[in-house]
Amino acid sequence: MLPRIIILMLAVSFSPFARSFDYSLSGFLSLSAGILDEEGYLYADIDDSLSFNNDTILGGQISGQFTDNFSATIQVIARGYSADDSDNYKPAIDWLYLTYDITPELRVRAGRMATPYYLVSEYIEIGAAYPWIRPPFEVYDPSAAPLKSFNGIDAVLRSNWKDWFIISQFIFGQEENSTFLYEINIHRIAGLNLSFSKNDFSIRLAHFVSDVSLSVFLTETFLNLFRTDNPTPVEAKLFDLVDSKHVKHFYSSIGVNWDNDTWFVYSEYNQATSEAGFTPTGEGMYLTVGYRIGKFSPYLTRADFRLLLGSDLKKHILNNSSELPFLGPLFLNPIEDNKRYQRSIALGVRYDITNAMSLKFEALNATSQRGSVGLFTSKDSSITFAPPIRVYSLALDIVF
Repeated sequence: MLPRIIILMLAVSFSPFARSFDYSLSGFLSLSAGILDEEGYLYADIDDSLSFNNDTILGGQISGQFTDNFSATIQVIARGYSADDSDNYKPAIDWLYLTYDITPELRVRAGRMATPYYLVSEYIEIGAAYPWIRPPFEVYDPSAAPLKSFNGIDAVLRSNWKDWFIISQFIFGQEENSTFLYEINIHRIAGLNLSFSKNDFSIRLAHFVSDVSLSVFLTETFLNLFRTDNPTPVEAKLFDLVDSKHVKHFYSSIGVNWDNDTWFVYSEYNQATSEAGFTPTGEGMYLTVGYRIGKFSPYLTRADFRLLLGSDLKKHILNNSSELPFLGPLFLNPIEDNKRYQRSIALGVRYDITNAMSLKFEALNATSQRGSVGLFTSKDSSITFAPPIRVYSLALDIVF
């Protein structure tokens, strides 16, 4: 889809539409440093050695206006951290879409856009736009990165009801991504995002349905060793569940924001449901309360997170343990080892050097629960739990 959009944008730029072409250019930069106080664990790219990659981002955006109703936007980002370390600091197209304003209230877009999962989806990469160094992982889990953007269309309707300003957004599209560990294909994603704003308060509701196929390379290679031409019905069902093909994935969220220029509150709750194979089921939530004192904005965040893998797969193995004496435990163990529960408290402060530059510091205390590693990754794959860990982060955010 992206090559077709690029060709269309080039065609439009050289057409009569472009005779009065007007454009704007903007950019953003985050420089970060982070360290945690426990050996043998990772928090994204942060470990017990000082890291400068995890929250470091450089981005630029160009918006071009062809007519009063027709425009195009492209955003390119270079991130300091990627899940498999293969694309660190490699520029990539994050957004690339065309916009047509049918009326002042109704807008349609086509191309590559941010998936509107979160309160800050439209500016999640711009650290200067929110109080934290990074949005709380308990809701903004990096493992959801393959779904952060999508290729497709959206329609946005702006309306008013009494004193409320309402934005209704419908999306439809697809997405795919791969690392050295897995390949994920979102064949279809459709959903609705509703935002209601009044004075200092806003609330956002969202629900999305996806058709997802997930290939975990190591699992597939291992599973192929046991495939036969005539599997039993129980074995065939096991293979089908582990394959994780065309699994329905449901995502719902609610978020609120209140800001009277002195106090500010952010809070979100999300729930992901997908029971088959190695696709996840989980929920996350956080509450941030902050207070502005001149150029300083201290804040406190409390967050919780839980994630499980493949409820249907686990039920099938446990209900048919006598017929799966060998295969069952081989796939049950990874499910149990990858359950994740975490509770965290973060204390941070933002200092606004100028209107376009801010310096932030955050100390986070994360406690993994129920014998899991939480949102940490153990460098020793045989270790499936983590002690309480503190993460210290510093970031300089700039917009230009």
